[in-house]
Amino acid sequence: MKPATLLCLVLVAFAPRLARAEDSEPIVNSAGRGVVLLNSGDSEFDARIQGELNSIGYDVHLAPSWPERTDAHTVAIVTPSALRVDVWLVNPQSGFRELHASVERVGDGSDFIRVAERLRGLFQRLPASPMGPLPHARRREPPADSAPPPPSAPAPQQPPQLADITPSRIRALGAVDAGAAVLTQPGGPALGLCLGARLAVLDWFDLGLEGYAPVTGTTVETQLGQASVSTAMIGAAVEAHFDRQSELPLGVRAGVHAAWLRTSGRATAPLTDQDDSLWTAVPFLGPTLTPTLGQHVALRASVAVGVSIPRADIRFANSAVATFGRPLLLTTLGLSFDL
Repeated sequence: MKPATLLCLVLVAFAPRLARAEDSEPIVNSAGRGVVLLNSGDSEFDARIQGELNSIGYDVHLAPSWPERTDAHTVAIVTPSALRVDVWLVNPQSGFRELHASVERVGDGSDFIRVAERLRGLFQRLPASPMGPLPHARRREPPADSAPPPPSAPAPQQPPQLADITPSRIRALGAVDAGAAVLTQPGGPALGLCLGARLAVLDWFDLGLEGYAPVTGTTVETQLGQASVSTAMIGAAVEAHFDRQSELPLGVRAGVHAAWLRTSGRATAPLTDQDDSLWTAVPFLGPTLTPTLGQHVALRASVAVGVSIPRADIRFANSAVATFGRPLLLTTLGLSFDL
């Protein structure tokens, strides 16, 4: 028999075994750091995300469409769209994909840095294999003299499941806050309404504007007469958040209010009635609590403690009978809506 003929017979005999070896499961990398990034159609946006994830040790591969199969070291799939960027975790054993988080997008192409930083923070908190590593294993090949097993039908690919996913609230550009408030002032507590807007400069840091409008006033009364007191405020604040994704997101804010204090006096004879008003500054500091109610809605509670500068006294016949904002306490409870 010719050598060439013998070589052909050997290749024909071992071809099924070679094919089965190629189909065997690869070694599972227990320290898997692979990420599949779907092509968004914006090369600059994709490059920004790829660079951020590469910088923290992930091996990012671009894919034109949703992958039907992933290798054993792939831990996540990132799917960008015009409205948001979804992060899917991959189980290296079953290939099951589960939605982990969604990062909202502005939609005008100006949010590269914010989205990339948000993804960087999400992936830094992931373990090497978020669904649990598997031991190293290879499929055992049958003995050379045994018949090849009959071909088995491929396992059906399980589509992504959304039913058991707990919604996570991801802050986008900022938020609008609205609620009821109680303000301590001369004469007792007064009810009012608070309205504010915050811009998320960083994932943990906001800049905001806010205002307080009185609904009810208070009354200061002495033997010399009485005065009705009403206060309106407008101001700016900065707010730091410890962890926006926790069940009870706690923050702390500091700022300054410009307070407009108005009084309407009714004096006892022989004194005369007099109305007056003044502006004073009120630096303040206090905590905030923003538990999530939905994907873009949260309950918001805050307390602000401040001191008026300069001192604002209410006087009857040149005698101080009450002082505004020494100290001032503003408590609010309302809702926060993400932008």
